[in-house]
Amino acid sequence: MKTDILIVGAGPTGLMMACQLLRFGINFRIIDQQSEQTNESRAFGIQARSMEIFDNLDLAEAFLRKASKINSVNFYINGQHELKLNFNSRALATTPFPHIYLLPQSETEQIFIDHLKKNGIDVERDATLEFFEQTTTAVVARINKPSGAETVKCQYLLGCDGAHSTVRKIAAIPFEGGEYTQMFFLADAKVIWPKDISTGFNLFFDQRGLLLQVPLTDDFARIIGASVKDSLKQNLDLQSITQYSRAVSHTPVIIKDIVWMAPFRLHHRVVRHYQKDRVFLLGDAAHIHSPVGAQGMNTGLQDAANLAWKLALRINALPCDQLLKTYQLERQDIGRKLTRTTDRLFSALTSPNLLLTKIRPRLIRLALKIINQFESIQYKLFRLASQLGISYSANDFVVEDLKRADVSLLLGPKAGARAPDAILNGSSLFQKFKNQPFNILLFFESNEAYCAFNDKIELIKQKKHEWIEIHVLVLSEQTQLAFHRYGVTRQAIYLIRPDGYVGFRTVQLDLDALNSYLAKLFLKVP
Repeated sequence: MKTDILIVGAGPTGLMMACQLLRFGINFRIIDQQSEQTNESRAFGIQARSMEIFDNLDLAEAFLRKASKINSVNFYINGQHELKLNFNSRALATTPFPHIYLLPQSETEQIFIDHLKKNGIDVERDATLEFFEQTTTAVVARINKPSGAETVKCQYLLGCDGAHSTVRKIAAIPFEGGEYTQMFFLADAKVIWPKDISTGFNLFFDQRGLLLQVPLTDDFARIIGASVKDSLKQNLDLQSITQYSRAVSHTPVIIKDIVWMAPFRLHHRVVRHYQKDRVFLLGDAAHIHSPVGAQGMNTGLQDAANLAWKLALRINALPCDQLLKTYQLERQDIGRKLTRTTDRLFSALTSPNLLLTKIRPRLIRLALKIINQFESIQYKLFRLASQLGISYSANDFVVEDLKRADVSLLLGPKAGARAPDAILNGSSLFQKFKNQPFNILLFFESNEAYCAFNDKIELIKQKKHEWIEIHVLVLSEQTQLAFHRYGVTRQAIYLIRPDGYVGFRTVQLDLDALNSYLAKLFLKVP
């Protein structure tokens, strides 16, 4: 049987990829070796950038109806409350989703599955990838199902099958990194804290390790523990989790009704190659790291958003062979930076080094004071955690046509940066971006400037590809916020990619430069 794309793995990353391909009208199949979807919370933190991607799929409302919101974090050292850190409003001002959203992974997956079912697509379960081989034009995969073996021929095969990825192993792609010696656990349980402890997002430190408590529902919370020494047992139970939690939090916390728990030895690994010819790796199949900052699932979701539109262009027989190579260029760099950052932070917080164990509380207390005093640091931290600050380096499809004297766009998003939202004539830029995958923003300082350019705009509209929408913004009271957020004082062109990043910008209304960029994708503009 033939299909354009075979997605292996129906976790959040694979399901996100399926929803993205559905958006672009691409033929695909999605398989998973499990007979049922997970009923466990597992990954639960959804960052602002992921919510923006959901919104582009018209799924944000479904998430908002079910998810709870976190607006601050409480820090405790040796049982003493040190800081309540409220989320930085300036860092989150350019997004309609200025929170961390909490939703069990099972419910995240269900929203995706419902969306796919509504469009006539089902996850093929009890389907195990046994082998595949590549030719110059296709991938031929062998799948085992209860009904028997099946051979599937596809243009591209996507490994979204987790940390123990079968796709990665068959492709023989090295998974480089290591394992932490510290013991780590996750548990979902009913947690009753003393009245003087907040029921919100709490992070406790002491010489034994760290403990994180995150509310999932009114009754249940996620508990995450990481021990410095052997404070945790491999065979976890209610008693050992309670003992550890009480010791690290310095409180008589009551833990009961554990619905799920698991001990881990955490790894920090990134694949050497995100792409091997017609095979791609995404999510945990490509990168794994400590859960510090709720970045793992969100990074996998962004992998899918980055790759989907590139595959869609290629499958539509458009001249963009080099475009697929930018998936590795862009996402491997992000995966490596994320793994390196979380590794350093996790190691600093849990290292068993005797000297560090003694001075760690003082260092953490000092760091918290510095963070609390400087808004600029808070701004950078929240931009990092929310993934709004992620940007891609220049490549053939991340282009700036700026002269040295063109300083007016210095405060705006560079090519490769996330495009910010702005209220616009009773709507918003993000709402307008939903209509077509690619969006061109033409900024004019006056109606006169716009009128002088109108004939060329009409010519662009006549020749443009159906995937492109053109938006004209003339400076006024209604558009001034957009001008400000994009750093425009007079005139400029921005092209926004389907994944919400700036693909091209120029301070001049230079159609030749725009034409050159678009020609690499799919068309020429006169």
